Amino acid sequence: MKVLNFIFMEKTISFMLIALLFLAVNPELVHAQNDNRVPFKHRVGNTPPEDNVFHIRGDFTMIGNTNLTLAEYSKTGENSLAKMKFVDVDGDPKTFNSSSATLMFSQENGAAPNCTEILYAGLYWAGKSDIGQGLNFDLTKTITSEELKEVKNEEQVILPYEEINHSSFTMTLSLEYDENGLIYPIYYFWKDEEVQLILIFPNDQSEKALYQIGEEDWQEVENQSISTAGELATATFDPIMIEDNGFTFSIHTIKRSLVEAFRDVKPDDFTVEWTASGSYYPDYPHTVMFDKRKVKLKAPGASNYTEISSQGNSILFPHNDMEDMYVGYADVTDLVKSYGAGEYTVADVALVEGLGNNTGYFGNWGMIVVYQNSKMDWRNISIFDGYSYVQSLDKEEHVGEIEITGFETIKQGDVKLKLGVMAAEGDKSIKGDYLQILNQNKEWVLLSHKLAEKITFSIPPFTHQLETLKET
Repeated sequence: MKVLNFIFMEKTISFMLIALLFLAVNPELVHAQNDNRVPFKHRVGNTPPEDNVFHIRGDFTMIGNTNLTLAEYSKTGENSLAKMKFVDVDGDPKTFNSSSATLMFSQENGAAPNCTEILYAGLYWAGKSDIGQGLNFDLTKTITSEELKEVKNEEQVILPYEEINHSSFTMTLSLEYDENGLIYPIYYFWKDEEVQLILIFPNDQSEKALYQIGEEDWQEVENQSISTAGELATATFDPIMIEDNGFTFSIHTIKRSLVEAFRDVKPDDFTVEWTASGSYYPDYPHTVMFDKRKVKLKAPGASNYTEISSQGNSILFPHNDMEDMYVGYADVTDLVKSYGAGEYTVADVALVEGLGNNTGYFGNWGMIVVYQNSKMDWRNISIFDGYSYVQSLDKEEHVGEIEITGFETIKQGDVKLKLGVMAAEGDKSIKGDYLQILNQNKEWVLLSHKLAEKITFSIPPFTHQLETLKET
């Protein structure tokens, strides 16, 4: 049995596979807190290998992505006290957040990926919403129905500046003086800052109402009939037809006030009535009850998501503790075995958008897959996870240490270590946020890799890659 010691620094970071940990900052307090809440131990799946170690010709790989990012992304920005927004790439209007990553297998020594056997797949997700929000909370957004709705002769009385159903028109009202010094109304219908229709209701009731469509000539309405009631006059006439957004609108009535002084004018006394006919895809509120213990997983080529639940395999879901930063886990071996290599998408991690606290919102997922192929080299693969919390309460660098025991190396010769880390949150601009390993000389060595300064995520349907996505 071997022992591996890690040291980690400041704020909030998590990693799965060898370990999973969190760190947080609260500048209002003045000391540090270290809490190894869930001890790090083997994670071996529902069917554990001998000694909890995979002795195989094969390897492991990890994939993952973020489901939350800065609303105004920059390479030097941080998510503490910054607005965050969902990443949502799946084209499904009913999901709130989603991201994808592609599972591929090594071709070491000429190994054919289609001959590779998946032994184990574990899915992790991590995030932070509002403190005290609990395991479950609702989110609502407006989405467009996939079912076409037919509308026939729908009546609407239109007031100035009021929203007009099924249309992008806006109606405005102008009151002008005639040659006798009396006011009369002109109704304007606007679209894209251009006048599409003008209606005039003159003072002389022996005159007909006038209208102009676009740049066409002015015309009188036909078969006009005027009625009065107190200080209101109503003109009805044969419909004036205009079209917009696939709808046909029939204007048949205009109303006006007959008062003579501006001080007596009531805007609600000037209206236009029309009927609308056409078809559209209606918008409606869509509400989802999020559960921090559940996510949705879509496999390569699958048409639907599969709900994944942490159930008894969860890591930790704090409530009013440790900034409510949670981590879930589920064994997804059977599903990944069925679908194999390709693009996996995880949706609806329980997260929120907006402005977080000093720690900031975050949310991501990662998957570890252990696989074997007879042409590959021998390896001993150990998987550990846990939950360790280090809080820097004075915004200075503070240290937390975890010990990993139970992995195996070869009996003799050089040992080559491949270490996989899944990071959930960290800010480049804040001192710390790093991981070190204790070597045989009892020296702490900073872990790094050649892609540390350039990490690229390809997130469709964007036409460009999210280059150097250092702050999520």
